[in-house]
Amino acid sequence: MTIDIKSLFEDTEGLNSKMVNAIIKAIAANHQEDMDYLKFKHSILNLQKLDMDEPKSIQSAFATLQTMGIRKSDILDSIRHYSVIVNKEKEEFAMALKNKITNKIEKPTKEASSFDAKIEQKKMEIERLNREIEAIEKRKLSMHDEIETAKRKIEKTRDEFAAVYEFFAKSLDNDKILFEQLIK
Repeated sequence: MTIDIKSLFEDTEGLNSKMVNAIIKAIAANHQEDMDYLKFKHSILNLQKLDMDEPKSIQSAFATLQTMGIRKSDILDSIRHYSVIVNKEKEEFAMALKNKITNKIEKPTKEASSFDAKIEQKKMEIERLNREIEAIEKRKLSMHDEIETAKRKIEKTRDEFAAVYEFFAKSLDNDKILFEQLIK
């Protein structure tokens, strides 16, 4: 007999269908071959479809099971079996959730924190480079002033030398002309 396990659990509407299906799949993969909780519940629901109230449907289905040698403890043991399966799914979900938290939240948070340190380091480097640039710009300005001062000094020296040269060259030329005229 094939049982639609999902139909045995009422009011799954509004729950995450992917998660509901994962638990249904786990229950189906581990169902018991003998008369168990799932078959018992299926019988109860079928009786309720015949307009039997819940207490009477439970009692009637159980009376049928008793004729097959099934005891109340067998049904309760079967429920415990499926509870273990559901709890195992909960543990696996918790482990998967923990891994997602680690990979999607904790690791990125840690990485983001390392970015803060890198950003601070880069800001400090930028400040240091800005100070170096400022020092270089000041040195450049001061060199321009030194160059201008040196140019003026050199031009003054050149002009002074040219004046001295002109003085001596003219003096020598004048003496040469004078001496050529007067010495015979």
